[in-house]
Amino acid sequence: MSVTIFAMEDLLFAPINVSTLGDNIVISPQTKRIRVFHVVFVPSGSITVQWKSDVNVISGPIPLVASAGYSTSFQYGFMQTGNGQALILNLSGSAPATIGGSLAYVLF
Repeated sequence: MSVTIFAMEDLLFAPINVSTLGDNIVISPQTKRIRVFHVVFVPSGSITVQWKSDVNVISGPIPLVASAGYSTSFQYGFMQTGNGQALILNLSGSAPATIGGSLAYVLF
């Protein structure tokens, strides 16, 4: 397996600000893949989040409690979407919660 190395100037940054139960588009490329290198966010209430590449699940469910931060990073990227597929953060729970944070990614 080969690993693509990206330069620092390739990194892009996006805010995360979602609050609707169900699928929430975080980034929507037209023709490229998204590889995520770092993500950090904090929910305003108890909620379960799950990452998707369009309809394809790319993470397990992550249960969170109010004000408990979530952060992960990896130098080669830890998740990616399919070509031209949106990066989606799915929220599920008994009540909506606002998720605020940011992520670092590249398009390739």
